[in-house]
Amino acid sequence: MTVVASLSSRILLVSLAMVISNGEEVKPASPNPQSDVTIEMDTQKPFRIFVGYDPREDLAYEVCRYSILKRSSIPVEVIPIKQSELRQNGEYWRERGKLESTEFSFSRFLTPFLANYEGWAAFVDCDFLYLGDVKDLRDLIDDKYAIMCVQHDYTPKETTKMDGAVQTVYPRKNWSSMVLYNCGHPKNKVLTPEVVNTQSGAFLHRFQWLDDHEIGSVSFVWNFLVGHNRVVEGDPATMPKAIHYTLGGPWFEAWKDCEFGDLWLKEMEEYKKAAEKELPTSLNWGMKPFPYPFNQQWNGVLSSNTNTSSSSCCFSCQLSKYRSRQKQYRQRCRCHIMNMSSDVARKRASSMPAYLPCVAAFAASRLVSAAWTFSAAAVLKTCLQLNHRHV
Repeated sequence: MTVVASLSSRILLVSLAMVISNGEEVKPASPNPQSDVTIEMDTQKPFRIFVGYDPREDLAYEVCRYSILKRSSIPVEVIPIKQSELRQNGEYWRERGKLESTEFSFSRFLTPFLANYEGWAAFVDCDFLYLGDVKDLRDLIDDKYAIMCVQHDYTPKETTKMDGAVQTVYPRKNWSSMVLYNCGHPKNKVLTPEVVNTQSGAFLHRFQWLDDHEIGSVSFVWNFLVGHNRVVEGDPATMPKAIHYTLGGPWFEAWKDCEFGDLWLKEMEEYKKAAEKELPTSLNWGMKPFPYPFNQQWNGVLSSNTNTSSSSCCFSCQLSKYRSRQKQYRQRCRCHIMNMSSDVARKRASSMPAYLPCVAAFAASRLVSAAWTFSAAAVLKTCLQLNHRHV
């Protein structure tokens, strides 16, 4: 009798736990409590998305990042993988080969290293346009795999791509263009800077440090290859959630009319409008520091080595991408050099040549003002002297 009562009470508790205050049903817990704890801990942190960066495709990167942040319902951190910074930090020293179409052809495999071999992180090429919520992509994660990706059977017919780069054909092509990395997996700790800088393209792009059963599969809609994958009419499962302009995108003149190019161009216009909206209307020497974050859309706009909790530097310091593209803004904005307290601000302020035009313009304006004042005083004095003599 006691056993029956105990069992009944447990059933009642489970039933009550499946209903929350707003009346929505909650899915029962997984029988593996350890798995639940891991997922809960991961979701408390921003989902890290490393994006391959190439200076020739800066706009493509910006639009890709914007499309991710715009549609994400979870906190995300978008981090560009810049070869110049990796070289400066001594983490990448590989000579660029003739067949490397982008600067991130090999640096992409540093993703687990850059994530400190912790948790899950995604890598994606910069020539992507996200149409879906990355939460849906993150929810596909399965801890039993070392990596997960779209396993394309892709053999390009073209001999060139993008801006005339040579098109290469090899097994598992485009698998590495969008990868979910289980950064804490023991096998992925093989991807040290030494290995990434010395191993062959075949070893890296074909994931030869892994066994086949350690590579999980993701639906092709998360790496929808323009010119290869097709949307089936009436089948929503074939609608792309992330479009990959692998042959070249509308940011190149020769590819402005490519398939799905109109979607990218529309996203670009939205990005530019959003960017202009965030720029301050008045720029002067006494401008106040801009708080961060000032808009939810810019969540994760700072790189991983930036102290987002500090607002001691100005808007120009925090948005270095705008500082490089918006020359007028960069020249007129000074970085409160006397008030800076963050290491990042000090480092950026040390590159003084970027602000010399601003200093020169200010000094010139003061000199001109002084010259006019002196001239006016001299004329007035002469007039008074002439008037005195006449009297």
